[in-house]
Amino acid sequence: MQYLKLLKKFLFHPVMAHLLFWGWNVIYFLSVLTLEINEGVFIRMVIDAFTGEMPFSIFLYGLLLFSMPLVSMIVAVRYFLDDDSKLLRWFVCIELPIMFLFFLRLVGFNEITWGNAHFIFIAVLGIITMLFYVMNESDFLSAKWKELKLIGLTSILLLIAYVCTLLFMVIFPLVSIFIVEFFKFEWLQDFFQWDDFGWFIIIGIFFVFSTILFVVYPFYAFAIYWQTFRKSFQHLKNQNATLTLITVAIAATVNIAIFFALNYNQPQQYAFDLWERMEKEDFPLELKQETMKTKQK
Repeated sequence: MQYLKLLKKFLFHPVMAHLLFWGWNVIYFLSVLTLEINEGVFIRMVIDAFTGEMPFSIFLYGLLLFSMPLVSMIVAVRYFLDDDSKLLRWFVCIELPIMFLFFLRLVGFNEITWGNAHFIFIAVLGIITMLFYVMNESDFLSAKWKELKLIGLTSILLLIAYVCTLLFMVIFPLVSIFIVEFFKFEWLQDFFQWDDFGWFIIIGIFFVFSTILFVVYPFYAFAIYWQTFRKSFQHLKNQNATLTLITVAIAATVNIAIFFALNYNQPQQYAFDLWERMEKEDFPLELKQETMKTKQK
């Protein structure tokens, strides 16, 4: 217990909050700037978007992904410069989830199913809820719209608990792989190409910083969402305990029921079963190829 208190004190120290926020955002911005100077990625995206070679929606998501850290730094200077608690909440609960959704849209969610639509809806609901909390905590804790606030906080707490559980399953294997590959020092062969020395320095720092952030993010995320939920729950319960408890119970039950209903029977499972049958029987090659397409969706 004492070690947990020390870890919590370290992770939520004001210096650590500012270091994570400003360090990562500045390095991210410099990495994007360096990438543009060396490769002209953004200019090519603009040309491809307006010539029709790239969907304009992809260009828009890419632009938002590139510009989000700059927007966050401007917002932080304007509103959160003297409040490390709000700065950390903005970074962990608003900025990073927004960027994660943009990233998923670019590389993952090619098709919107009911399952990932529910995921996106809860994520957006949680971002909006936390945005209201961060921008005006006293107004958020008022009795106005308290049922919607509790639904938003309950839903996002369940989602972040699920996401953090998945992250914990992959963090330590990935970190071990990273450590092994780092100490092979094979990356030094590319690092000391003097023409690109500054480029490798910036990208290397960004990669290491992002790896550290990836490791500590589940701790920050669940702790911050839980603290926010507990504080709001206790405050709103003092106003009307019965209504507060019922709202939280209904929100949790409905979200869990929807999650299992939408994700229990996935089309991929049917495709895998069909593929196993085709391996045992002499099915046409065209049908196997069509099944492979279904499995990849």
